Amino acid sequence: MVGNLTEHLTHWVEQTGTWGAGLYILVYLVTTLALLPTTPLNLTAGLLFGPGWGLLWSVVGAMLAAVVGFALARGVGQGWVKRRLGRHWGRLQKHLHRRGGWVLFWVRLLPIFPYGLVNYGAGLVGISWRDYLLTLVPGTVVGVAPVVWLGSGLQTGGSGWLGLGLALAGLLWWGGRAWSRR
Repeated sequence: MVGNLTEHLTHWVEQTGTWGAGLYILVYLVTTLALLPTTPLNLTAGLLFGPGWGLLWSVVGAMLAAVVGFALARGVGQGWVKRRLGRHWGRLQKHLHRRGGWVLFWVRLLPIFPYGLVNYGAGLVGISWRDYLLTLVPGTVVGVAPVVWLGSGLQTGGSGWLGLGLALAGLLWWGGRAWSRR
């Protein structure tokens, strides 16, 4: 059944061309902003578009959603958070100025935090645009690639991509554990 559905979806993607990628990016944007899990979308991208195009469309969708979510949270919600934190806001800003970019980068790599929540959270607590944008591309690519490649590996004859996806996922898990113990 899954193979049959995959065949139909792959055929549809081939027929729609660029429109299929555009629809995928739109779905990714809405899914992320609604705080729904994006892991199934990343797997699907690898399965339908392959390892290269799947990674590209997932990264484009993720980065578009990230910038929109961050801007919304920063513009609409940051003042509210600042008022709620009161005197603690200055201490938080000092910590974020010193280490905010690194914290954001590593949080992007941990699959336990929904991607949309990371974007909203970064905007609410006042991560600077500079730190946010500097961590956006590397954090997104490295965080999304293993899942897309796992999806690509689910295709017939894609065992190399499956292995690469598993290896990178394991490396990220190990790196996250080692960093959290510092």
